[in-house]
Amino acid sequence: MIAALTLLCLLALSMIVVRIGSTALRLTGMSQAAARFQALSAFSGTGFTTSEAEEVMRHAARRKILSSLMVIGNLGVMTVLSTIILGLLSAKDDSGLATIIYMVLAVLAACFLALSERLDVTMCGFVEKGLLHLGWASADSRTVLAEFPNGDQLVEYKYSGAAILPLDTIRTAFPELKTLRVNGLDVSTATKLASQDRLLCFAHFTVQQEVSDWLGQL
Repeated sequence: MIAALTLLCLLALSMIVVRIGSTALRLTGMSQAAARFQALSAFSGTGFTTSEAEEVMRHAARRKILSSLMVIGNLGVMTVLSTIILGLLSAKDDSGLATIIYMVLAVLAACFLALSERLDVTMCGFVEKGLLHLGWASADSRTVLAEFPNGDQLVEYKYSGAAILPLDTIRTAFPELKTLRVNGLDVSTATKLASQDRLLCFAHFTVQQEVSDWLGQL
């Protein structure tokens, strides 16, 4: 019973670590789906080769986050395996079956918690506030809404500058950038950005990174 409870705690802790990692990646501008996949991949040591993985390697903060997840993940897997083995070895012959049943129930309980969307939203919200409050992560001005195999991205920027920014200034500085919408409306109805306005753009991820850095300096 003790081994099963220990296993449940370890699995729950692993789930929390993955969600902390995915939230931290999302704060750097990655989409939620991509951030979660990369966090789980790094934590489990799977190492899938995807376009998102290539983008991660070009971002210092993301490399640091995934490196930490890799180290913690390797330690976590070994701890879980050790707990299972020690639990089975220490169990008496007549309680071995009960120990296995408890461990299976512990795994099922952890899977249920991991698949709970309500818990996921609540936990990620707390994690995001905690990371920002402690200064361990900073919110990126961009949110990646869609990514394509050729490296193009559909990105929404949140303009936080105090001064009014004409859209022509952005177009001139980044001719490859396609501005699509401002606050959900077609760009034909807007000519400038005010503080807290949202701009929807389409371009290659290298251009999007340059735009993000440029807006961050305004």
